[in-house]
Amino acid sequence: MDYHSDRFQDHSLFFFDNSKLVGLLPANSKGNIIYSHQGLTFGGLIYGIETKATTVGEIINELVSYYKANGFEEIIYKPTPYFLHSYPSQEDLYFWHLKGAKLIRRDLSSLIDLTHDYKYSKGRKWIINKAKKEGITVRLCNEWQSFYQILSAALVAHGTKPVHSVEELQLLSSRFPEDFRLFGAFLNDSLMAGAVTFKYGKTLHTQYLANSDKGRELGALDLLLDELVTISRLENYDYLSFGISTVDEGRTINNGLLQQKESYGGRGVLHDWYSCKL
Repeated sequence: MDYHSDRFQDHSLFFFDNSKLVGLLPANSKGNIIYSHQGLTFGGLIYGIETKATTVGEIINELVSYYKANGFEEIIYKPTPYFLHSYPSQEDLYFWHLKGAKLIRRDLSSLIDLTHDYKYSKGRKWIINKAKKEGITVRLCNEWQSFYQILSAALVAHGTKPVHSVEELQLLSSRFPEDFRLFGAFLNDSLMAGAVTFKYGKTLHTQYLANSDKGRELGALDLLLDELVTISRLENYDYLSFGISTVDEGRTINNGLLQQKESYGGRGVLHDWYSCKL
C-alpha cells in the first residue's frame, strides 16, 4: 500500500491478544469519518483461521470504542467478498449488524465458477473463432505503455480514467511479478487488447480490461478472455472474476459490459459497503 500512501491519512489498527496479533484493519481517516481503506478496492477486518467469532466480536467492540474516543463519528466498511476469502469468514458482518451498521452501497460484479460447468453464448463463440482466423494471438507481456494508451482511450469514452497511473502499474508488476500480470492480444506485434490480472488465492481477478478500436473489430478482447478462462482452469483457480459492471456508486448498471461478462458464463456476485454511526 505504500506506493499511494501520500494520498491518504492512514489510521489502520492492529489488534493483539496479549502479545499475539489476532487481527488488523487497514483504514484511513478523512474528516470525522474512518474508511476501511479508500486505497483498497475491498478489505475490512483481516484475521486468521484461528481467530474465533467471539474474538472478532471483541475486536469490533474495541475498534468502535477506539475511533469514538478519538473523535470520529462514522465508519465506512468494505468487507472482502466471499469468493476472495481463503476460507469462510463472515463473522465480522454479523457483529457489524449488532452494532447497527447499514448497507449503503451495493455493486454488481461478475464471476465464473470454474468448479462447475458453464457455457459461452453462440455469438461469443463466433467472435472468438473470428479473432483466431484474423490471426490474433494471446500472450503474457510487458507492454504497459501501449496498454495504458488503449485503457485510457476506452475509459475517456465513459467519462472516467484509470485509478492507477502507468508508473504505478509498472511498479506493482515489478513487486509482484507472479501475481500482477498483463496479458495481451496481438495482431502480429501490435497490441490490440489487454487484461491486467491479479491473483487472490483461489480467484484470478481482472483488474483492467481494455480493447482498441481495431481490436473490437477483430474480436481481440473476446479471444483474450477465452484464453484467461483456459489459463484459470490450467492454474487450478476456482473462480475467474470480471469485476463490477455498475457505475454511479452502484446505482446504475452498464448493461453492455454486464452482458459481455454473462456471455462467457459470468454470474452476479456482490461488493457491499456499510456505514456504522458512532
